[in-house]
Amino acid sequence: MTDEEYATVNVLPLTINTYNQAAYDQLSKVLASRENVSTMQDRLAGFFRAKGATDLTVADVAKSQILVGIPF
Repeated sequence: MTDEEYATVNVLPLTINTYNQAAYDQLSKVLASRENVSTMQDRLAGFFRAKGATDLTVADVAKSQILVGIPF
């Protein structure tokens, strides 16, 4: 995480070993501000679930409905 990204994070819900919705939302917001984050959002959600966040609501990061690059 860059210094600029860290400055945008509300650190109040972020405590050591806390994997809750508020912490996920803050980190997800940083990933959403980057380009090409589709797999990173999935990885972040998977990490939080592995740490015990069972009631996690995953961010919808779909930017468009356009599909490019499929050969005929």
